[in-house]
Amino acid sequence: MNDADKSKRQLIDEIEVLRERLARTNASSINSDSERKRMEDALLIERDMMRALMDTLPDTIYFKDTKSRFTLINNAQAKMLGIENASQAIGKTDFDFFVTDHANLAFADEKRIIDTGSPLINKIEKVSRPDGATVWFSATKVPIVDKNGAVTGTVGVSRDITKMKQFDDELQKAKTDLEARVADRTSELQKANEELKENLDQLDFLSASSYKLAQTIQLDELLLLILTIFASRFPGSHVCVCKTKRNAFKCANATEALNNPDAFFASEKALAPFLEKTSYSPVVVSNWLRDDRLSHCGWSLPDDCPCYIAIPLCADNQCLGAVQIFTTQQNEGIYKQEEALFSTLASHAAACLSNAVHYLDLGEKARLDGELEAARSIQRRFTPQFKPLINHVDIKGVYFPAYEVGGDYLDYFQTINGDWIIVIADVCGKGIPAALLMTMLRSTFRVQGRAETSAKNLLCSVNEFMTLNLDDRSFVTALCLIIKNNGKSMSYARAGHPVLLKLSSKGEAPQPIASDGLALCLVSDTNKFNEMMVETTVPLKKGDRFLIYTDGLTDAINPERNTYGIQRLYETLSHAESVDSEALIDIVMSDIKKFTQHAPNHDDLTILAMHVTE
Repeated sequence: MNDADKSKRQLIDEIEVLRERLARTNASSINSDSERKRMEDALLIERDMMRALMDTLPDTIYFKDTKSRFTLINNAQAKMLGIENASQAIGKTDFDFFVTDHANLAFADEKRIIDTGSPLINKIEKVSRPDGATVWFSATKVPIVDKNGAVTGTVGVSRDITKMKQFDDELQKAKTDLEARVADRTSELQKANEELKENLDQLDFLSASSYKLAQTIQLDELLLLILTIFASRFPGSHVCVCKTKRNAFKCANATEALNNPDAFFASEKALAPFLEKTSYSPVVVSNWLRDDRLSHCGWSLPDDCPCYIAIPLCADNQCLGAVQIFTTQQNEGIYKQEEALFSTLASHAAACLSNAVHYLDLGEKARLDGELEAARSIQRRFTPQFKPLINHVDIKGVYFPAYEVGGDYLDYFQTINGDWIIVIADVCGKGIPAALLMTMLRSTFRVQGRAETSAKNLLCSVNEFMTLNLDDRSFVTALCLIIKNNGKSMSYARAGHPVLLKLSSKGEAPQPIASDGLALCLVSDTNKFNEMMVETTVPLKKGDRFLIYTDGLTDAINPERNTYGIQRLYETLSHAESVDSEALIDIVMSDIKKFTQHAPNHDDLTILAMHVTE
């Protein structure tokens, strides 16, 4: 019970106490005038207090007899009834002030209270005021009981809750509106979710189909795959695939009902108009049997697939083929919903078909070119594409083959001891033979170098293996560095390769670091090779910079057939003061391009720069 309800209950109780006191006073014998006077004064005080309380409360208070006639009301009740003086209501009932429906309800409630003696607590009532306004009240009515326990009337307290009711109504309306909006939004989200699911299904289908198509280069296999993919999207349909050949369509593959000479002829005849157009769009006919042109083609098909769909396979503004589909009217609707999907799928299929036709037309030349490109890709992957995390050392390497594949070898890898091996080599020759030797060289270095700590020993081991497997007309120049895992020093040896250069930070020419040795496989006597190999230990200090390269750098030629040369390289490096590895490579490559005037390389070109950072 809230504070307002407690106030109502307290007021009603006080009124009851006053009435009982008055009754006792009238019943008792008062012997003296002074005592009577004292009692009358007390009653007057209590009456005034009750009157003041009634008249100041904003709630309406009203007393009624057993016939629901007003016996006493407060000012708030008088104002609510639309009268100027509370006395004007005495002896009247609700029927004199309110509409009949409300008066009947109030009368019934008060009669029930009088008959049962049970109060009515906080009943919500809708009241039409005399001025026509509608207000809401929370009404509490209790019986008035005399000393004998008989109900002599009722007393009621009503509180105007119109604003609260309006607020509740607005709140309920807002709740209803919100629920409606949530329901609408939920419906929209469900619809969007269904559309998203459909889109994802289409995307998965397109992605999987495109991948399969891209993996197939043989023309016959590709045409069968195109048939299978389109047929899978139209279950229970009849599908055939045709390709263009000598300005005509030829049926290549078909499902069972269309896989016969008569159906092939009819399909080719139906597609003939495609070749007469300059732009190509799908053709959809709801019932091909009623079409003037298609009905004369002569297919023998069941009546359950009356819809005809022809989807051209176009690439580079040429019609390379077409897919014909005989399907149900339901699938016709699905096609129209997924038209963008089939358009994209047809484009992918056409691109793959174009590649397959091109591959077939080129024959052995195309096959060889493809293998060369694959070899180039493999060789490119052999050259490390990552930046190694070497303690205190930063390196940057680049490799540019003169042809599709080349014989230069650049590699860096870590041993099981944590040291880093850097190798640069140049195989005698160019093209595929040199690339094959480079591949063998790479494998040999990586196998022999797994646990090696000496650059000389590694070159000797590689030379011994390569000598057993190469003829006497092949040789390889190589330079090997093994950087200790702490980054403080490195082992350096070379086999007939251009020397390691240490760069100056003062604008001086670079310093060649000597280390003698024969080229790999140059002599068959491995002992002689080992004896002539010299290893040098190079300390690594902060700021040190080094460069290694193949002779494709110094042998680069310009249009006048002049070579780049070691002298120009030294001059370029002397001007590259205090730059890091990547910037150093950029400076050298920029100068070479300037010298050669961007002419193609006539030899493989490989460079690696190294910078000690700490």
